Amino acid sequence: MRHSCETGCAVDPTWFVVGIMTAKLLVAFLRCFDDEFAEVRTEACIACSRLRIRDDQVLTKLTSLIRNDPIDHVKALAIQGLCYCSVVVD
Repeated sequence: MRHSCETGCAVDPTWFVVGIMTAKLLVAFLRCFDDEFAEVRTEACIACSRLRIRDDQVLTKLTSLIRNDPIDHVKALAIQGLCYCSVVVD
């Protein structure tokens, strides 16, 4: 299954199965946090939880979702993502 982001990138979920996040994939992955579809933002949060991604850019995106996303379920998953990464937010 492939999802085309609004910016024209294609995100292949194979990286999720393998558990690898490369710098090139990270750029496309970061765009998913700003996607217009809640399901894409949801999957990005779940990926952070499962892969325990501690990149500063990803943590900033998760924090932004917690503060600004209109969907409560996405906010909850963003909080979960931060918890799995052992991050404390003020």
